[in-house]
This record gives sequence, structure tokens and C-alpha cells, in this order.
Amino acid sequence: MRSIHLLSSLFAIGAASYAPEFSTSCDSVHIRLTGTPQQGNQSLSSEETAYIAGRKVQALESLKSYLGPVAGAVYGASLDTFNVTTMPVLGVAVSGGGERAALYGAGALAAFNGVTPNTTGGGVGGVLPSATYISALSGGSWLLSSLVLNNFPASLYDLVLGNTTSNQTGWNLDINVLAPGNASQTAVVFEQILSDLALKKAAGPFNVTYGDFWARSLSRHFVPGTTVANFYDNTTSDHGASLLLSSATYLSSWTSHAMPFPLIVATVFSVNTKEAPLSGDTIPLQNVVYEFSPLEFGSYDPELAAFLPLTALGTELDAGTPVGGCATGFDNAGFILGISSNLWIAYNLTNDTTWTSSASPVNIAWEAINSTFYSVQPEQELDISAVPNPFKGLNPSTYEDSNQDQLRLLDGGLDGEVDPLAPLLVPARNIDTIIVLDATADSAENKPTGASMVATFDRQSVLPNGTLELPPLPSSTTIFISQGLNVRPVFFGCGGTPANVSGKTSESPYPLLVYLPNNDPSGVTNQSTATLNYTTAVPAEAQPCGVIAMLLASQDTHAAAELAEGLQLLQHRGQDACGIVTCGPRGRFFQCKSNGMVRDVLDEKSLGQLIGSMGVGHARYPTAGSSAHSEAQPFYVNSPYGIVLAHNGNLTNTPHLHYYLDHYAHRHINTSSDSELLLNLLADALQKTGKFRIDADDIFRAVREIMQASSGAYACTMMIAGYGIIGFRDPNGIRPLGWCRRKSEEIEGGWDYLMASESVVCDALGFTDWKDVAPGETIIITRTGISIQQCVPPRTFAPDIFEYVYFARPDSVLDGISVYRSRMAMGDALAENARKVLADKGIVVDVVIPVPDTSRVAALQVAQVLGVPYREGFVKNRYVGRTFIMPGQEIRRKNVRRKLNAMAMEFSGKVVLLVDDSIVRGTTSREIIQMARDAGAKMVLMASCAPPIRYPNVYGIDMPSRHELVAHQRTEDEISTHIGADLVIFQTLPDLINSCVQFNPSITEFDCSVFTGKYVTGGVDEDYLAGLETLRSDNSKRKLKASATGPHGLPLVNGVGNNPGESGDGSKPSEVTIGASMPMNGADEDDVSQVVGLNNARGR
Repeated sequence: MRSIHLLSSLFAIGAASYAPEFSTSCDSVHIRLTGTPQQGNQSLSSEETAYIAGRKVQALESLKSYLGPVAGAVYGASLDTFNVTTMPVLGVAVSGGGERAALYGAGALAAFNGVTPNTTGGGVGGVLPSATYISALSGGSWLLSSLVLNNFPASLYDLVLGNTTSNQTGWNLDINVLAPGNASQTAVVFEQILSDLALKKAAGPFNVTYGDFWARSLSRHFVPGTTVANFYDNTTSDHGASLLLSSATYLSSWTSHAMPFPLIVATVFSVNTKEAPLSGDTIPLQNVVYEFSPLEFGSYDPELAAFLPLTALGTELDAGTPVGGCATGFDNAGFILGISSNLWIAYNLTNDTTWTSSASPVNIAWEAINSTFYSVQPEQELDISAVPNPFKGLNPSTYEDSNQDQLRLLDGGLDGEVDPLAPLLVPARNIDTIIVLDATADSAENKPTGASMVATFDRQSVLPNGTLELPPLPSSTTIFISQGLNVRPVFFGCGGTPANVSGKTSESPYPLLVYLPNNDPSGVTNQSTATLNYTTAVPAEAQPCGVIAMLLASQDTHAAAELAEGLQLLQHRGQDACGIVTCGPRGRFFQCKSNGMVRDVLDEKSLGQLIGSMGVGHARYPTAGSSAHSEAQPFYVNSPYGIVLAHNGNLTNTPHLHYYLDHYAHRHINTSSDSELLLNLLADALQKTGKFRIDADDIFRAVREIMQASSGAYACTMMIAGYGIIGFRDPNGIRPLGWCRRKSEEIEGGWDYLMASESVVCDALGFTDWKDVAPGETIIITRTGISIQQCVPPRTFAPDIFEYVYFARPDSVLDGISVYRSRMAMGDALAENARKVLADKGIVVDVVIPVPDTSRVAALQVAQVLGVPYREGFVKNRYVGRTFIMPGQEIRRKNVRRKLNAMAMEFSGKVVLLVDDSIVRGTTSREIIQMARDAGAKMVLMASCAPPIRYPNVYGIDMPSRHELVAHQRTEDEISTHIGADLVIFQTLPDLINSCVQFNPSITEFDCSVFTGKYVTGGVDEDYLAGLETLRSDNSKRKLKASATGPHGLPLVNGVGNNPGESGDGSKPSEVTIGASMPMNGADEDDVSQVVGLNNARGR
């Protein structure tokens, strides 16, 4: 997980394994009595005092650097007047909340550390280096432990997500903590963990519990020793089993005082507790709050006020005398962060299914521990973390566990105090300001409600006076919420009354609390505490494609043939896969879909079996991972009502949507396609109606819910069994969609209806009255009428300008703009620009030649404006697909020469100006330019109708890695050199926009993100793009393509390579009926190990 050098130094001073050592002959163990504020003698250990003295030297310099110019306004004087005695002392508290809290805390500390870009110079960068203390519990302790044990690295980003250059692999967030893989992988992990527990049990009087199992599971993520490569390997790493928290004192960041003093918080379940816990909590507020540091374990609470050296943890003492012997090596780092987050007692006491279900990994592990160790520890509770009690016999009148042999330690937030303020409020520590990073999830949206702060305020009143000093705080969550204190940063304690408080050097009797609640408006970071894995890649791949839907007036006719014809008209939008689902009598669905061209998949035999007068179709071209047969569309879900959906576009917030469907809607997602997410979101929204039959208002409401939850681009056609067809478009109108009608030839006065991605389908199939679906609009068409509703207000109407440059057919009209006319205008503008450039260079062009096919319209205009002959110099083989949408650079390169042939008579001895619609990767351009030179061209110039493409398209057109884009970080001269041209001339962006907007001035903005890097929907940042590049890289495509094909590159269905559109037994489409025994979303029953997806293998 971290550098080899760091690991070797840590393990050299650690224990031999997870097992502690126990010796019956040992020296006395010193218990440090801290004193109390009530007695006026509370004190820190000499070791902590020495560390803080050294830390303050560094913190003071950081504070001076950070506050610098504003120090006079803050303190009324220069910070040069402060010294380590009088300087303000800063603490940071990182709340609990599982991986959510760890990630939120990491994000905040990354902003605070003064290293992250854009956090200094008026930002918050510099807060962390100025801090003297940092406390954490539960999920926050995972972050803090990871920081401490990794020598407090400068980059929080690398710590969490990894950096191969610095040998950091991150937290392995993609792997679930409790269910770390498939059955065999999980078994490997569980086997080693149980072996570790057995070693600990055999080493001495040490009982093992589920707390140990939990700790060893967490160690694979947050403790050094585990990499992606060895995660399931028990031979090359002990996965932090031998790493002790006390060993952190040997690290350079400790010896140089470079880290704030770390404190990890836990609470205790005491059998002697007389007070009941507050409502909703598990442990009473009066129970002792314990803290761990690399130096000590104990509590400053007045009822105990005692500490044990951490190296002696595991030793049971009675009135300060060892019982039977002494332990060393018990302070395993993973064990301690597991103690701080051990909330399993709460699951056990409430009979939560996470604890009780036989299928739960928690229950499986609990049963394994019980069956393995029950005979040697029959009385041991398994839902706590067991620590031999070193404080037995102390303060019997006040300390509730004074008569106990064992401390039953638990998650530090189970008493309601999920913000670990207690150790930072210890008067002897003299902390002036505490920054509270509250990542609690007490609301329905998994956001803070202030409950933890209220709990600390309540605890102040139940402890002896002076134990905790707090500024005035709201006394209830109602006040917190009603005043909006839980959704914004709040300062508690400004303007405190000066007072002289024993042991306190500041003027105020209490510290200033800076409260920072985790209130992400998008909800992405507000996940459940039960979420134990997070994806670090950008989810679901885009599905750029063509969509179509049809409803015929006569129920005795079949829509399949015309749907197939429509898909052929949209074939330019996708050549990788296609499919049709129709709806026949009694709401039965019939489908045919597979990888391949429309003519191959949807042949006469297939169409003959697609029964029904309404249907939905889809044509797809491949993006990363989308070549799998199971991801061909349309997608189907049987509940509720039977719904089919086809989607063009790409969602950009799929992690959040996937999480919602998994954890709240409990809907199974079978593919990596965002289209399946959309379908299931809609199904979930309709399910909530609880109706036997739905109406248009229900559908509008469901689509509105989708639009409010989803971000990105989507133009969808949908069908509900026996009801009708639906179309809707995202609020920015990025991807195109329209609808039209024609008079029925079978039903007098009846109308047939069509929805499609482009108007060309309307014209070719004899429909009229084409209308574009407005941004944020939904249209429902049934045999009884049409309903249209603006489901959400339109945002910035920004159609993707690349539709006009390349993707759409020239005979289509999209959003009132003729694609043909816009390309003519592009040619005119490009010619004027070229005229200037050529004049400056002194170059005279002999001939203008288009790169077939898309650029022909513009090239003709360029030739006319320049007064230069226009010639067709390349002859195209029309049976080779569009190279731009082919996966893999090598495949694209080879197909260029198969696709085009240069006629030497048009090139020989001439200065040739080639005109192309755009230059994306440069692969095609380089080959074409070389072909022109091979044909005898004197000079080869390249003119592009589009500006340089420097950024990926995230809205459904596959322009993957920035590093694969030829214009990325290259000048125009460098692009010329790279593709082998003598000169490259690009369209300017204003000219491109004007070429389109002049035909529909009501559109004031286009999505030009591929040229500018500005994404109209927002939410597309560097992390998203980095993940997208990984997901969509050509290597990933080749790997996924290979995994989805047989030995001859043919699609796998039931594990058999077969022709496109055919199943393993040679049959065509399957009929799927409501209530059929063969579910469309289930695995084919012949061989469930080979494919999980829509059953498409059997005909009738």
C-alpha cells in the first residue's frame, strides 16, 4: 500500500504477527494518574508535553506563514509577538461515519495541508501544518491511522487513491471491506484473518471477537502492507498484522514533530452502567471516553483519570499489579482503528439483518469465530473489542469497570458523540480553536443534523463541572436545522467572555469551535455508513447511438420492419450493435438484439418473429466495455408494468445513481451501462405509485424524478407494455430527439407516430410534422392521445455542436438547423480562414479534395470560395464502417486503407488541400496524408471544419483520452508534424458556432466542450476525466472486447461463438412474455457462468 522503505522500517520494530507476546515474568507496569480539573492538578504525560513543545515550534512558523498579512486584524498585533507559550493552539476533529467520513476528512485535510493547489493565498491551505492536535473516531480514525502510519504524507490524494510513481496504491476503495471479492477471493481473505485470530488466542490470555475480524478486514485498506497485487495473496504480505500503533514514534514525521499529535477515540460497554443511553444511541453519555495515542491508552474523564503506556496494552492489572504476566505487541494498529469503529453491538442489539442474516458476510464471519473459538472462550461476547483491563481496582467508587477483568471497547460514536471533541476539550491541553469535520449521517439524506454537537453539549452537563468547557451550542437538532446551522460552516464561541480558568492560557473559558458539516448539494459524498466500497473510476460507459420508437394506429399491423428500416437510416450513429423490442397482444414483449449491423441482426426471419404494433429500437457504437452482447439495447425490466428503454447519451453522476439503486431501491444492475441505470430509476419511480395501472401524470412525475436526479446527456425512447411509447430529453437538450406522425392507412382518422434521433427517419418513412422534443420535455403517445409536459425547467439549451460537424446525417434537421446548410456555412467560413493563411504562407493550392463522406459538403464550398477545382480524389469502399467509431488505434489505422483508395491522377504533382470534418486522434489523417503523398502529391495541406479537439466528449460521443487526441497540448505546427501534413488549417470556434446559429438564432449556446473543456452540465472535473480516460482507453476496449468474444472474435452467447444476430443454437430472437419462466434480465439457463444478461438465445 505504501513505499517498501517505509514498510521495512515499520515492520522491523513491530511484532512478529498479529499475535501479541505474553510473559509471566515482567517488570512492573506504570499507571499514570492524570489528576482532574476539579482537583486543579490535571496534567499531560511528560512524553506528550515534550512532543507538543516540539510540535508548537513548527506549528507557530506555519501559523505565521498562513495568517501573515491578516494577523493584525485577527489578533491586533503581528504574530511575531507570539511564542510557543502564548501562541493559539489549534486542534482538528474528524468525525465518524465509515468510508464516507474517511473520504470527507481526507478531502478537508487535503484542502488544509497547504500543498494542494489553489488552497493557499486566501484559501485554507496552511491550517493542517498549523495544527497541534488531531482527533478522530470510527471512519475518521481510518483516515488518521492511515496518515500516521504512512508517515503523514503531503498528498492526501495519493494516500487515498494511490500513485504508482510514489508506490502508493491507496485505500483499495473498489473492494468491499466485508465482502472483498467473489467466493474464492473472500475465502482467501477470511482464511488468513481466522488464522491471525487463532495465533492471537494461542499467544496468551487474549480473547478474540468479531472486533478482531473487523480490524483485520480494515487493515487491508487503511494499514500499510496491502497492495492491489497482493490483496488476495497471503504469502507475500501479512497485511499489517505485525504493525503496532506505538511503532509510529519511530517514524521521521514523529521524531521531527511534523504531524499533529494524533488521538483515536473509543467508548465502552460497561456491565455496571446504571444510566440508560439517550434515545437513538447505544451507550450512555456518562460512560468513559477512552483515547489512544502512539504513547498511551486511557481517559481524562474524572471517574478514571488514568493512562497506561501503549506498549503495555493487553496487560491486565489489578490495582497497578500485573495479573499473571505482561503483554507486548497487543497494540496492533489495525486492532485500534477497528476498536474505534466497532459498532457491531448496535447491529446485534437491534437484530439487524446485517448481523443476523445467514447470507451476510458479518454473520458468516461471526459463525466462523463462534465455531472456532467457543470451546476456549465460552463466555466471551463477540460483538465488542476485548481488551484486558489495566485499570481494574482503580477508583472503585467512581469507575464503573473497576471490578472488570476486561474492557468491552466500542465505536467512539455509539454514545452519540460522533464528533471526537472530548480529547480536544481536556483543559490541560489548552486548545484554543477546534475545527470540527462533521460527516455524520443522521438525516434521511445522510447529512449532519447537529446531533453529535448536541450530544457533546448534553455530556457537559452530566460530567463534573469543569470537565468540559464548551461555547454556547444549540440544545437540539431542531434548532440546528431550523437555523440552517447543519448546512454551512458555523463559528461557535466568537466573542467569549474573558475569564481566568485554571490551566487555561487563552482569554476565553472555552475554545472556538469551527463547525464544517458535510453538506454536499449533489449528495455524492453523503452516502450511508454501511457503504463499504466506493468506485474510484468514472462509472458506466457512454452509449452514443441512435434511438427510435413507433406506435401504429392499427393493432393488427407490425412495427418491426419499419423500425428496422429506421435503424438502418440511423446506422451512421452506431455500427456495433442494434436491437428491437416490440409489444404484441396481451402486453407480450418480443425482442431481437445482438452485436452487429442492422442488416445482419435484423434479417427477414428475425423481423418475422417481432410481433406487435409498437416498439422501440436502438443502434449503438462501441465505447469502453460496451461491446459485450449483454449491453446491446433496448434494455428491459419486468417490474413494474414491463418497461423497455433505449438511450442516447451519457450520464455523469452514475456512482450516486448506482448507489441509490443498490442501497435504497434494491434494484439489480446487470451491466455497466448507464442506460440500464436510467431504466431502473424510472422503474423505481413508477413502483412508488403503488398503482395497479398508471396514467400520464404518474409517468411525468417519474421522468421528472429522473431528470432531477441525473446529470449528463440523455435522449430516450421508452415503451410500457400495453400502454404506449414515451420520449424525453435532458434539460440541456444535448442529444437530439424528435417526433412526427402520419395518417394511418388501416384506421380511418387514425395516426401512426414515430420518435427518432434524427428527422431523416421521419422523411424516409413517410411521416410529417417533425417536432423536436424540447430540453426537459416528455412526450407520451398512446392510442387515445398525446400528452406533452415540461417536466423540469430548461437549463442552458446547448445542443452538442459535434452533431452538426460529424455525427448527424446531412439530410437531417436538428433543433431547427439543417445539418447540410450548417456544413455549407462551415465550408464558407473555413475557406475565408484558409485564404488568409495560404496568402501569408505564399502557398497556391491546385485542388481541393474531400475526405469522404462527411466533409464533402464543406469541401465543395471551400473550393468554390477559393476558386480552386474540386475533385473526388479518394474512392470509398462503402462496406467498411466509420473509422472514427472503431475501437482500437491499430484497427482504425488498418481500416483507413481498406476504406479509401487514392486516385493518383488527382494527386500527382499537385498542391492538395484535403478537407476533413475534424481531426480527432490523427490516426486517419496521418494515413490519408501518407496515401496522398504515395499518390504523388507535391504538398499535402489539411483543413479541418472543426477547431482543434483537445478534450473528451462526456455526453455520448466517444472521444476518450486527452492523450489520444492529437491536438491535446500541441500547437498547430506540432499537429502538422505529427500527422505528416505540410500545413494544418483549423476552423475557429466563433466561425463554427456562427455556421450553426445563423439558421436558428434562438439557440444562443452549444456544447463545445471538446474544444473548450467547459462542460455545460457541470460536475466534470479532473478526477472525472482521469477516470473516464481509464475506463475508455483503447487498451481497456481491446481487453473487454476480447472477453466478450469467442476464439474467432464472434460474440459469446451461452459461451458459444456464433454469427451476429444468432444464438448458440442458431435460432433468432426470443419471445419474452410477462410471467415467463425465462426472465429477460436473468442468465441463460444453459450456462450461467458464461453470460449474465438479456436472454436472446432461443426462438419459438
